[in-house]
Amino acid sequence: AKVMFVKNNFDVGYINGSLGEVVGFEEDDDFGILPKVKLTDGTVLVVEPEIWSVDNDAGKTIASFQQIPLRLAWAITIHKSQGMTLAAAEINLSHTFEKGQGYVALSRLKTLDGLRLLGFNEQALELDSLAIKADRRFIRHCGGTLNEIEIERNEKKIARNAGKANYASATLDETRELFEGGYEIADIAQERGLTAATIINHLAKLHKEQGLDISVAHPGEEVVEQVRKIYKRLMKRQQTEHFSEDGAIKLRPIVELTNPRMGYDQVRLALLYIE
Repeated sequence: AKVMFVKNNFDVGYINGSLGEVVGFEEDDDFGILPKVKLTDGTVLVVEPEIWSVDNDAGKTIASFQQIPLRLAWAITIHKSQGMTLAAAEINLSHTFEKGQGYVALSRLKTLDGLRLLGFNEQALELDSLAIKADRRFIRHCGGTLNEIEIERNEKKIARNAGKANYASATLDETRELFEGGYEIADIAQERGLTAATIINHLAKLHKEQGLDISVAHPGEEVVEQVRKIYKRLMKRQQTEHFSEDGAIKLRPIVELTNPRMGYDQVRLALLYIE
């Protein structure tokens, strides 16, 4: 039988409104036969009786009763569904009588694929005017906008940026997969139709942001040591023409000071093991 708990017991692991299914019974020395209930998260509980009581103003119990805190629950009210997360549900909103009830019921579901809507009335989907005013007030206080043209413009901008971010993430993932698969930088560049410089920049980003181990791409201690010395010398001089606008040392002055002359990609790679 489908059942619902009608009392809170945080220690045992259920609250008023928890759903489950009776899967068996167990003999108990104190209470006799008790139901075993499997909750929607898979937990199985042996349900013992709970006590309901009424106290007077002095705190003295004047009435009480004891029973198993379960009731049949093939269907539940919208009020009882608050706070639940459901994979699927049959919902009938034909007799809703308050604004917002439709929202409460429909928002219980993880996806619309799990929804079977049996009916609804006009009030089920109405919004409370006080809630609408409060929502607009919160938007203004947060620096947002209610202008539909501006909202549409912002949505398009967000969509464009999201597309760029997704592409950037995907291209980094592809480089990482090949690198971890044993490909050398030149091979990755050829495989992906990119330059070696781009692949080195990918490795720098993956190392910095994701902790990728790039030790296998080390160009050799002699190369790194020579670039390190030149790098420190240029940093010490602080000549404006040697630095880009973001404060990073340009590759050209380093390359020009190497002996024997190194290529730009070789210097770019060596810098990964210095900075």
